[in-house]
Amino acid sequence: MKSRKLWMGLAFLVATVVIALALVSLRKPFEAYGGRIFFHGKGTAFRYTGQGMDNGDIYVVVSVRVDDTEALLAYRDANVKRGRELINRGEAKPVWVQVTFNRPLPTDQVRALVEQTGFQVDSFLMVGRSSDGERMTHIHTGAIGDDVPDRANDPLWNDETTFAGIMLLQGKVEATEQGLGRWLTDERVYLVDTTGVEVRELVAQRHADVITDREIVVSLPSPFWQFDCW
Repeated sequence: MKSRKLWMGLAFLVATVVIALALVSLRKPFEAYGGRIFFHGKGTAFRYTGQGMDNGDIYVVVSVRVDDTEALLAYRDANVKRGRELINRGEAKPVWVQVTFNRPLPTDQVRALVEQTGFQVDSFLMVGRSSDGERMTHIHTGAIGDDVPDRANDPLWNDETTFAGIMLLQGKVEATEQGLGRWLTDERVYLVDTTGVEVRELVAQRHADVITDREIVVSLPSPFWQFDCW
């Protein structure tokens, strides 16, 4: 049942139109979350699939073998390179990123880095252990407030989760040394994922006839579930 709780949490993230996590990110070209497949293709160290949503938007799933060390390192290196290129453009525009930490961080540490870099938080994922020791996750939408709990009771499964900290962060940060650059060089960060920028550019170039007058929602993978640190 607790694994079911994880998937319910992820479904909630999609339902709120926050860019979703892809915990199991290896997908065949025509596999997605349901709905009509419009396009698929390759980018820098990843694949993508675009499909229709009930509201008319296009949902683009970015896929990479997070369980394959070589593929994951290639994906991470590509994101570091892309991040530097975005900074070097000198446009200082906010870019949407997904940050995966090396290990769960206390909320005060993440909040401090958010404030120092002007990061606009859309959502964040906390990880922890249930009362019987099973790994659990909990998604928060909006800013990291002062009232983020260390524990959470779940009446549906009658257990309590003790959170180890924040493992993943989503939102926008300016493509400057003081903004994105700080995240790229922080030793506590495993991956600063800017793939959404490349995906949108590729989709606009290759599939313009499909995306006209449609909103694009992008789902990025994260390897955090592979980490043995919580």
